[in-house]
Amino acid sequence: MTPRTRITVFVISVSLGLVSGLGSLAASKEWGWGNVVTIIGMTGMVVGLALALRDYRRGRWPK
Repeated sequence: MTPRTRITVFVISVSLGLVSGLGSLAASKEWGWGNVVTIIGMTGMVVGLALALRDYRRGRWPK
């Protein structure tokens, strides 16, 4: 698998994870540790996407 393919798969999987996390939070009727873990995971995913976008804009995206 080429580096570009790996990064593309990463971005797609993180995006799907964010959608899944938002759906989980929206469906939850009570607050609990599961929601806290979901929010922490989603924050990590957003940071990962931001770092990938930063590298893309700086021209460090693998070819």
